[in-house]
Amino acid sequence: MSYRKQQPTVEILTGPMDGQRYRHPAFGEISVTKGQGQGMELFGSSLSHRSAITVTISTAHLDRHLNRDWIHSDRQVASFHMSEAQWASFISSQGGGGTPITFESRPIDSAELQLCPGIESIETMRETFHRELNEKCQHYMAQAIELAEALSLAAADG
Repeated sequence: MSYRKQQPTVEILTGPMDGQRYRHPAFGEISVTKGQGQGMELFGSSLSHRSAITVTISTAHLDRHLNRDWIHSDRQVASFHMSEAQWASFISSQGGGGTPITFESRPIDSAELQLCPGIESIETMRETFHRELNEKCQHYMAQAIELAEALSLAAADG
């Protein structure tokens, strides 16, 4: 079975942050926070927890400007809570059994799981840096020529 790949879509950004916005169905972002609460009941734990680890998974996009990549989350896909002991078990039991979690949000049961296409590269980082450097150099050279011509005209006028 061959794995289907798809290039990210590219949207040109204008305004003070000229650049490009890349979107792809496989782009996502995960975040982890530790929160305090009042007696939280968590699946797989017989304790009442005052703090829990919350993991949030979202879709994402990438903005490229200022010669840097900026990743932003779009839409939350799921979030769940874990006790600190469950978190430690999850981190240390790679390849083992699953770790219990307590969903805070998730798709409804009838939602179909979709296979995302792989990400096909538009250009390598080296190609990106080379292209951006060339664009900046051409821009600065054009500015230098304009300034030299203006200076020449000003000198001719006295």
